[in-house]
Amino acid sequence: MKKILIVTYHFPPVNNIAARRFGEMAPYMREFGWEPFILTTHSEGDLPVGIPEGHIIRVGKNYSSGKLRTSEEGYRGIPRLMKPLYFLYKKLGITITSVDRFTFGWYRDALKHMSRIEDINPDIIIATHAPVADLRLGRRIAKKLHKPWVADFRDACSLINDSRFPFATVFDKMLDKRIVKSASLVTTISPTLARVFETFYKKPVALIFNGFDETGREARGALPGGKKEKILYYAGRFHAHRLGATFLLIDWLAGHPHAKLTLRSLGPSEANDRILAYAKKKHAGDRVLIKEPASPDVIRNEEESADVLVLFEDIASVRPFSQTNVTGKLFEYLPFRAPILAIARKDSDIGYVLGDTGRGQLVSSAKELNSALSQLLAKQPEVPDYAKIARYSRKAQCEILCKALDKLAVDSP
Repeated sequence: MKKILIVTYHFPPVNNIAARRFGEMAPYMREFGWEPFILTTHSEGDLPVGIPEGHIIRVGKNYSSGKLRTSEEGYRGIPRLMKPLYFLYKKLGITITSVDRFTFGWYRDALKHMSRIEDINPDIIIATHAPVADLRLGRRIAKKLHKPWVADFRDACSLINDSRFPFATVFDKMLDKRIVKSASLVTTISPTLARVFETFYKKPVALIFNGFDETGREARGALPGGKKEKILYYAGRFHAHRLGATFLLIDWLAGHPHAKLTLRSLGPSEANDRILAYAKKKHAGDRVLIKEPASPDVIRNEEESADVLVLFEDIASVRPFSQTNVTGKLFEYLPFRAPILAIARKDSDIGYVLGDTGRGQLVSSAKELNSALSQLLAKQPEVPDYAKIARYSRKAQCEILCKALDKLAVDSP
């Protein structure tokens, strides 16, 4: 069996979408001829670790554990003489996304375990962005072992540089391309990013969606009927770019007293306060309920009983590449019976998946939202056609990845 080393700062038990990408794909790899080994951090959370701990090299603490502040990670390991320069660089707002706060911390600590990596002797290395330090590690390890490596991107790197200084954006793109130059393959999560990366990196690109877990999907078909109050449901984080879509739905709620929006919010608390204040302003405060974060089992039960499962994304169309945000929550929704309502920009790649699976609608305006909810709430929910959603399962996506790795292993000396 061939061996793959996956370099990923985020990995279970920490429970975030970055950890889920390979944390929930790695357990399937053996079925397709690849033995997974992981280089990652020590972390805390409730996401199951699907492979033996003996196959995992854990270095340092994941900042998501709550015990290591992101700002502290930023200065950790920086040589003393460089700290004033780093401070000035941050103070001026010079953004270089190809050099992140982990370059002098976790990157250097992980390299101290090179002998353990050499003992594994992987056939291929995958390194996933972000952080960029993962890509740097993948490149360094591949060069040391004379093995091919794959650069995996969950989002764009230098292409979303928002620095006020033109020289910074040019330099950033140069660094970005230099890091990926030695990679044999680029993988990413959305059709638009795949097209962009082929042109930007001039590398072959494989589209690997995050996918959904097939475990227990048969139990997701039951949905209580006869409810007078319709429940619209979302569980996740409210980044600033999602608030516009949230407010759009609250505007709709103001004119529909028999519907209720239930949110399991991961924060931030400022976003929660803004949502509740807006709902109160629109006289819909009694129909917007924000609950505390809960366990995956609790969230799953709530998703199963919802009438519509909602996704909030950017509707302003001004943030670079925001149309490529194909949130992992979308794939988690696919096996459920309730239809999906995505509020996002018109060209969002979420629309590609919804159209391909027939699982819901994407809307970008109040008029579209009203029309979509009128249709979705009037229809009797149906058990999803598994033939349509099957290729978006995590196992199916893992198989696509492993076939690409097989080809890479054959083509590489």
